[in-house]
Parts: sequence; structure tokens; C-alpha cells
Amino acid sequence: FVEALESWRSVQLTLVRLIEIAPANQPRIYSIASSPKAVPQSVELCCGIVKYKVGPTRICHGLCSNFLDRALEIACKVKPCPHMYLPEDHATPIVCVCGGTGIAPFLGFLQERAAQRQAG
Repeated sequence: FVEALESWRSVQLTLVRLIEIAPANQPRIYSIASSPKAVPQSVELCCGIVKYKVGPTRICHGLCSNFLDRALEIACKVKPCPHMYLPEDHATPIVCVCGGTGIAPFLGFLQERAAQRQAG
């Protein structure tokens, strides 16, 4: 909204009106990129940090990705994903296709397999 208001200075918008029409921030959903066997007390995420240039000098930052980049610790809600799991038999080969999830869950799978090998 800031960029739009700066571009069209003739628009007169009060703070109260801006709050009325601005959409609320929506929760972001990220895939976990770690295994609880490798990192038992936390989760690791895999996400790109969004930064882009507007005009000749202005740098804009993605709201959530830059928050995550600066945060030392955050609270999150972890939802189970029953259709994403490794075979019980550690010797079973797997084929990973990143259709819609990106690479994050498969990084967790690699950590899980490494932890399984280390445990024997």
C-alpha cells in the first residue's frame, strides 16, 4: 500500500480508512525441512528470502521471509502430514518428486535416513 500511495499522491487516505480496507495478513504455510530424529527440539525451514528493487533505489523486503531471516526463535504450529512418510524398511529405495512442496520435506527425509543409519 505504501508504494501505491507514494505513486498516486492525489489519493487522500486516512489511517483509519487504510486499516478498514487493508486485508489482514494470512498465515504462511511452510514445509518442515528437518527430521525430529536429527533436530528433536526444533524444526528447520527451507525458504527463499524475498528482496526486490522498486524504481532506481528502493529495496523492498518480503514480509514473512525477512521476519524469519532476522528471528532467532519463533513460535509455530506444526500440523501432521500423514501422506508424507518414509518406508519403514530403511533399505527401500525412494523416489522424491517435489510437486507442490518444494525441496523442504526431502531435506527432512535425508536427515531422517542419516539418523536411522547412525542408530543402526
